[in-house]
Amino acid sequence: MTPAMLVRHATVDDVAAIKTLVDWGASTGELVPCPAEELAERLDQFWVVADSDQILGVCALRPVAENLAELCSLAVWPAWQRHGLGRQLVRACLDWGRQRRMHAVFALTFHPAYFEQLGFYRVEAQQAPPDVWEAYAQPAKTLVGNESVLRHDLRRVSENL
Repeated sequence: MTPAMLVRHATVDDVAAIKTLVDWGASTGELVPCPAEELAERLDQFWVVADSDQILGVCALRPVAENLAELCSLAVWPAWQRHGLGRQLVRACLDWGRQRRMHAVFALTFHPAYFEQLGFYRVEAQQAPPDVWEAYAQPAKTLVGNESVLRHDLRRVSENL
């Protein structure tokens, strides 16, 4: 990450750029599409990494139960991947979850090894709370079915971040 880059909570001005990045991720099959209206409604859940003039990456932490959340919509433009931006976004979301007194965060992913490097561990799909799956019951938001389910316990300190 260069000094001009900043990880911050998303703002209303970021909605179009977030939508573009999430749409790109959905076109690759890596992310679930999200309408702009839903992004705007959930804006407080989104973190971005930006340089002076553009959004380079995005990630969201969606509360799904009293003390549980789902890490979702993690995407970094290809030109900026492998520069630690995803890690910074995940860290920001997990820190925010701790501040909100979350106990655990779940992630559904095709890249479990990446998340394992960040302190997540694999769990059986049944261990994820039903509310994690509820968002994917909508016709526009379907899962392929071979995603891995991972969990990160926020009450335990991870040295990987």
